[in-house]
Amino acid sequence: MAHIDLYKVFGLDRRTHPDDVWRTLTDRLQGADIAARHQIETARAILSDPTLRAQYDARLADLSAPPLDPAALDRMVASHVQATPEATLAPASASSGVPVPVLATVAVLLVIAVGVFAAVMLRDGGEDQPANAAASTASSEQPTAPAQPPHQQPEPTPESGPTAPVDGAYVDAGGPRPPGAIPLPTYVSRYGKVSSAHLLTPTGGIGCDFQEAGSGGKQGQCGVRKFNRASSPLGTEKVGGSTKGKWLFQLVGDRVGQPVATTGTTGWMNQPANDGYQVPRVEYGKQYYFQDWVVASEENGLTLWNTKTGSGVFLSNERVETFEGPGRSAPTTGTSGEGIVLGSVQSNGRGYGNAQPSAIDLGGASSTSIMTGISWTDWGSDRATGTGVGTYQPPDKSGIYKESNTPGIVAAFAPGMCSGKRAYTKIVYYFPSKGQGFDAANAIDICTAR
Repeated sequence: MAHIDLYKVFGLDRRTHPDDVWRTLTDRLQGADIAARHQIETARAILSDPTLRAQYDARLADLSAPPLDPAALDRMVASHVQATPEATLAPASASSGVPVPVLATVAVLLVIAVGVFAAVMLRDGGEDQPANAAASTASSEQPTAPAQPPHQQPEPTPESGPTAPVDGAYVDAGGPRPPGAIPLPTYVSRYGKVSSAHLLTPTGGIGCDFQEAGSGGKQGQCGVRKFNRASSPLGTEKVGGSTKGKWLFQLVGDRVGQPVATTGTTGWMNQPANDGYQVPRVEYGKQYYFQDWVVASEENGLTLWNTKTGSGVFLSNERVETFEGPGRSAPTTGTSGEGIVLGSVQSNGRGYGNAQPSAIDLGGASSTSIMTGISWTDWGSDRATGTGVGTYQPPDKSGIYKESNTPGIVAAFAPGMCSGKRAYTKIVYYFPSKGQGFDAANAIDICTAR
């Protein structure tokens, strides 16, 4: 099933300001039936909120992402409301003076509306429908008085709820140890003679080693077994004369470092049960700790962070991402994104190590890795998109088939640390006019100098 493109469904220009989106879709509510109202309100909630809109646009552009169907759109709005309940709900309920029984009735009607909206969207395909198709039947109900656009309301207060530092991570990650966190069982290692601990997720796919810091400051490592291969999405490196995939994030000096490869095994892999220590399986929905390191185990992945520095990493079988400190609102489209740069400086290259460069070049490694005239959007969010012109070379064709000055896109993603700076650690080039789309499997590691 294809993504539902709300811009097409409602005939909106992608450059329309959130304020104008709010007013336009509010006007569409006039005379709309209950199914159409939910459809319009969902689109209004997503496209008029800068944070939600940035998340929606990024997923819409990712053809490999799970389909944006009616249920996915509802979950996107619900997650945002849950993360910022007072900012989203308080103005409507606190000032209206509506009795509780009436609110309960409205809640029931909204639940029914979700099912009706899903049926309508699935029946019509969700795309390329006339903007007023769902509103063709006049409703006898009185239209809802339009509220103010969300971003014209007062900024959410800290009480509006915590946010995750990166997508998918535990919401309180990067902060203090959660109340009720469980201490990991420890033992004194046979070789290092220091206090140590290990853990595995319930499926055994993700594991961590912890140890008391020695003279080198090393405190352990965490990794995803699935990435322990030469085709690791985290990149490769030469180890012992062989090319190995990077997959183990090193814990050094109270911080999460860059992933490295290994030829050996980890502590959780070769820890025998007969030496008195059994590697624990951390249960979903619970938090654990070893000294200043905290782990939150959830079904979608494992979140690790240090309570002194806030440095952490989210690990899952689909993706991993490092972060620095607790969650905060995602930057909106058009913000400067100050504090994050594009990878690290490349030898003889240009643009890398800078924020929002207008031209990038990996330093002669390939003419197809050059792009100029770049205009960036969503800089500072989980994925920034730059449009410019580059050199396209058809797959499985020699250099004589290259096409210069071809409109293309470069996507920068996987925020992390490069050369001591917060930076996007990967990029992908693609040319939509040639039938190409974003594919993380084609990512280039831009943390490593060439």
